[in-house]
This record gives sequence, C-alpha cells and structure tokens, in this order.
Amino acid sequence: MTTVLVLVTTSDGAPDEVALQALALAGQVAAGGEVHALVLGDEAAAGALGAWGAAKVHVARHAALSGSAPGAAPDAAARIIDELADRLGAGAVVGPGTEPGNTILARVAARAGLPFAANCTAVAPGAALSVTRPRWGGGLLE
Repeated sequence: MTTVLVLVTTSDGAPDEVALQALALAGQVAAGGEVHALVLGDEAAAGALGAWGAAKVHVARHAALSGSAPGAAPDAAARIIDELADRLGAGAVVGPGTEPGNTILARVAARAGLPFAANCTAVAPGAALSVTRPRWGGGLLE
C-alpha cells in the first residue's frame, strides 16, 4: 500500500477524460493506499473526483494557474506537485498521458531524481512497480 498523487488536468471546469483514466490507474498503483488528486487552478473540476477514486482532492490556487491551458506553466506545476508529493509521502505520482501531462511529470521526475514512464496502460504493484505501455501503435507491449 502506498500513497499516490495524481495530476488532474481539466477543461471548462471538468476533469479531462484521460485524467480520469489516470485516477483509475492510480488506484491500482496505490494497492489499497490513499489516492490524492491535485487540480491546478480549476476549482470547479475538483468536486467530482471523489467518485473517480480520489480519497482527497487538493487545489493549487494562484492567478498564474487560473484560466491557463494545462501545462502553460510546467515548471511551476512541477514544483507544486513535487512539494505536495513530499508532504504526503507519496510513493508515486501519476498523471494523464497527454502532452501537458507528460511535460509536467517529466519535470517532476527530474526534480525528484526518479524515473519517468509515459503513457502506461497497466500496472502491477509490488516491491518494484511494473508498468506496461504500448509501442508502435499497439503492435508491441513494453
């Protein structure tokens, strides 16, 4: 069991579909631990996340985060995620496999000095986390 932090990207006051998929994957990574969701600036999107598996929802509020496109301030977002993950004692950080999600989470991994795996579709928790991701249009699972 581990605590997992999930970056939830939003659009027009609602979580993006791929962010909801990341929440579902985070539940597998947590293996019975708590799943925390982080929404950057879009407070309206935070309310529905409990139904998707988030035990707790955090909203980062700052003028630079409000109304901006996801990933508009990736370094700032990475710092917020890094600090929250540290405070929570998160064993993993998960997010949507989109360009903004990957851009932000690559920076989070670099800040923490940890590996980054993009666009994973399955996970097997354990002492060493095992992830699966499609390659070459799904012709190979890595």
